[in-house]
Amino acid sequence: MLSKIIGSIKYIKEIITAPTVNILLLFAFFFIILSVSKINKQEGIIFPNTPPNWMLIIVGCILFGASILLYVYISKKKVNINEEIFPPTPPVSTEAQKKLTNILKDELSKYMEKELYNDVIRFGSSISRVLWLNGEYEARVEIGKMVEEAATRLGQKLIKAETLIDDIGWTLVPQKKFEEAKNNIEHGMQIATAIKNFYLVAKAKRHLSGIEIEKGRSENALKLLEESIVEANKIEDSTKRDEITAGIYYGLAEAYYLSGDYIKAEEMCLKSRNIYENINDKERYAKHFAQLGKIKIEQNNLKSARDIFIAGLEYSKKIKRLDEITRNYVGLAITYAKMNEKRKATNNLNQAIKLLRHIPLVFWGNMVTEITQLRNKLKGG
Repeated sequence: MLSKIIGSIKYIKEIITAPTVNILLLFAFFFIILSVSKINKQEGIIFPNTPPNWMLIIVGCILFGASILLYVYISKKKVNINEEIFPPTPPVSTEAQKKLTNILKDELSKYMEKELYNDVIRFGSSISRVLWLNGEYEARVEIGKMVEEAATRLGQKLIKAETLIDDIGWTLVPQKKFEEAKNNIEHGMQIATAIKNFYLVAKAKRHLSGIEIEKGRSENALKLLEESIVEANKIEDSTKRDEITAGIYYGLAEAYYLSGDYIKAEEMCLKSRNIYENINDKERYAKHFAQLGKIKIEQNNLKSARDIFIAGLEYSKKIKRLDEITRNYVGLAITYAKMNEKRKATNNLNQAIKLLRHIPLVFWGNMVTEITQLRNKLKGG
């Protein structure tokens, strides 16, 4: 009941401060003043006029009422959720892209038969990132397995470890094949440990923590991330050390958020953000606005959350990072909904729904769940 009263007060405030209403209110005020006053031309002072002009008062009141009705009409038009593009669907590979992928897989199979292992590694590794962004996870794993076998036959342990951890292991995670993913990542981590590649060991543990977060097991994730920090500290190359450490702190923020420890989550988020800022990694720096904003929501600091999401939106637009633009729109929609500003919540939600379909599936995270929940809440009134 209290929340509805507060919502009504905020809505009335929104009406009164709307630009359209302000113009009409000005006219209404002008008419009312004319009806009850006259101007002393010599002194330039307004004096009461007796009796008042009731016709002008009525006109002023009509204008006032019309302004409110007009604003309500406009705001109601804006508040509808865009159902035409809901639920959002991920971008799919075109037929040409799929055909090209199949051709490459066939060619790599032929190279394997001919024992052209270096070519398998070179071509397979070069297309890996493209397949990841296009959401062609099965093809990436299939080609990754060929690259891994080729690396095994050539005795290239570093490539074998990298492929097991990323191209195969981590690619199985969005497919929800968690056990198979874990087995491949752990296998790659064993090889990385043997060749003392601490960067890959730290990365593997971070990936394993990601699986635990997906499963909702924050304690396991925190343990793995702490172990990952220990490995990262052994890295001699400062650039690689900073990059992986920032990613681990980001993961720690996610794990603490999942556990409900929002103070620690904020601390880790800021640590990660500061490192990315120092190394001038704008792409990854952009991630922290949405992460910090959702932490502020849980701390019930809604105004701060709103300001952070707005800053994140503007920053992400500057660097053209579409996934973070969308994530900040979602954050703003959730924040405005909690502030009982339904119209603003719906407008931001519509922007998120519109953009989500243009983002590679790998960057969706839990945005679809958040959008669906908020959509249902807004539709329910």
